[in-house]
Amino acid sequence: MKESSFEVLKNDISISFRFAARNVISFILGMFGVLIVSVVLMAMIAVAIFVPIVFGLIEGIGMEGMIQFFTSFAAIWSTPQVSLMIGVFMLLAVFVLGPFMVAFGALFGMAREIVESEGTTAEGVFAWYRKKFFSLAGGGIILFLVVMWPIVLLILWMPGFVTGSLIGLDFAIPMVAILLWVVISAGMLSLLFPGIIDGLSALAAARRSLRLSRQYFDRVFGTWLSFIGIILLTSVVPLIGFLIVLFLVIPAMAIGLTRVYLILTDNVQETGSASSENPDFRLVGGV
Repeated sequence: MKESSFEVLKNDISISFRFAARNVISFILGMFGVLIVSVVLMAMIAVAIFVPIVFGLIEGIGMEGMIQFFTSFAAIWSTPQVSLMIGVFMLLAVFVLGPFMVAFGALFGMAREIVESEGTTAEGVFAWYRKKFFSLAGGGIILFLVVMWPIVLLILWMPGFVTGSLIGLDFAIPMVAILLWVVISAGMLSLLFPGIIDGLSALAAARRSLRLSRQYFDRVFGTWLSFIGIILLTSVVPLIGFLIVLFLVIPAMAIGLTRVYLILTDNVQETGSASSENPDFRLVGGV
């Protein structure tokens, strides 16, 4: 059944958390591993980007000019020029944070293995990280640009939103618009990574995610918003809540979205059972 209801949604969430709990050790080991690799890659990319910039500035304005530049940074931050600086930083962030986007996408590879066989290994995430690196990076860039760049454009249009000159409704309305945009746009692309793991290119996966989220809005957004709500509620608990989100809720979300993607694309069918002996789906077409 592709349509959503309270029982279907409850079943989706419970199955996702049950499978995440069963494979929590594999997720923890795998996530630690890819995070270490991602940090190393991010450092290499940062060096490749920022070292030439720094040496170019030194060559262009000299060391004294560099010192003046950084000492005046706080003053620049408090002026409307902050908007342009944020735009530049966001552009650089796309490349610097790329490895982490790939790491997040690789979790959906582990989730796919769990949905298909009820099990995965820590080594599995490295296989997906390596095999789908460029596709997942492309998907991460699409997600980042779609979700974040409209916010940058809003800041460029309304610099007072960052500098603190907007108060009351002038601040509240853009803030509400930003929150709604993030939730809705990210929800529309919530099946992006499952599509890439399924073998689609980043653009094709984005198009399919948009189509499925429109066609089965209640099923996709019901699952997406449920996990967002769980993350917000769990994050209230200091430290422990963060660990629960990182090692249980996020893996469960990857499993849940992957399972919904496979159901909506007719790769699996639900049996309606929620027993631990039954995986609540069966593969179709040898997925």
